[in-house]
Amino acid sequence: MLMIRTIPIGGKNNMVKLRQHREAAGLTQETLARKIGVTTRALVWWESGKRLPRIDTCQAIAAALSKALGRPVSIEEIWPPTETTTRAAGE
Repeated sequence: MLMIRTIPIGGKNNMVKLRQHREAAGLTQETLARKIGVTTRALVWWESGKRLPRIDTCQAIAAALSKALGRPVSIEEIWPPTETTTRAAGE
């Protein structure tokens, strides 16, 4: 079985979690963007739900927030899974 996890790109509720975590960590958009090596505009897009970061960027965001908050933060905590589909490999 192959597990596929999807995150809706326009899911504003999920993107609100990114902003909430960033604000809880006391980081501005500019500061978090600099820490993960992206533009502020990219972070604005992600927080607004207009775009979704790549998985490696999601990992960098989680790592930066973990360090700033002083506790582990997972990708799933920021972008909770909304739909999981299972199918046999090769289908």
